[in-house]
Amino acid sequence: MSPLRILSSVSGIVLMTTIVGCASAEPSAPAPAQESNVAAAKEPTRFVCREYDRATQQLLQRTVVFAQAGADGLVDGKKAAFTLDVYEGTEAVAATEVEGTAETDDVQVSFKSKDGKVGFTMFLDELNESTLRLDGGAGGEFACAEGHLVCSAYDRATQKLKTQTVVLTKKSPGKVLEGKPAAFELALFEGLSPLEERSAEGTVELDDVQLTFSAADGKVGFTTFLDELSESTLTLDKKEAGDFSCR
Repeated sequence: MSPLRILSSVSGIVLMTTIVGCASAEPSAPAPAQESNVAAAKEPTRFVCREYDRATQQLLQRTVVFAQAGADGLVDGKKAAFTLDVYEGTEAVAATEVEGTAETDDVQVSFKSKDGKVGFTMFLDELNESTLRLDGGAGGEFACAEGHLVCSAYDRATQKLKTQTVVLTKKSPGKVLEGKPAAFELALFEGLSPLEERSAEGTVELDDVQLTFSAADGKVGFTTFLDELSESTLTLDKKEAGDFSCR
């Protein structure tokens, strides 16, 4: 995957530079997806999903990015063009990249690649019940979150993903433009729990490729670079709280 593809996978952010422009989305945290996401059918949908072991409930190393190619949202009974990328750990290049269609039936979303070799099924009311199929066989179970940026903590020495997840969600209408603060919410999750360990409302500012979230109370901050999404850092109570890799 080229750096351009990596940048364009970040929803709702427009770089008013020579880098790339990105489509807007309407995300939610990794709790059950909101009904309005299907009903409104106005904006593209994007999910970031971590593989997990059902027996141990432990997060594993693979990540699926499941993104709508158009801007119609999910509409019950209709097919929509989607892309699906599978990543290993913090790798910037996808191990698998496919295009296909997804069909929504009530809360079930079923994706099939154009070549029929890759499938993905998720339930909008149970985002932890998502399954991947590769070459017709089982490809793993995944827990999904919907967001403009979904970021996994990782160990910089080993490059292994850890168990904390940060979800950044845009709260104001329109796209994020360079030099114009936008209202965002940050939520921090541990493992597969749908309950936030910490959340904060604040603003995001975009300066060239640097995106910075600042909480209204000054206690939470997050910084990433849209051309280096693994160079992301979280601060809590003005102390460094870990390195993150974003999708």
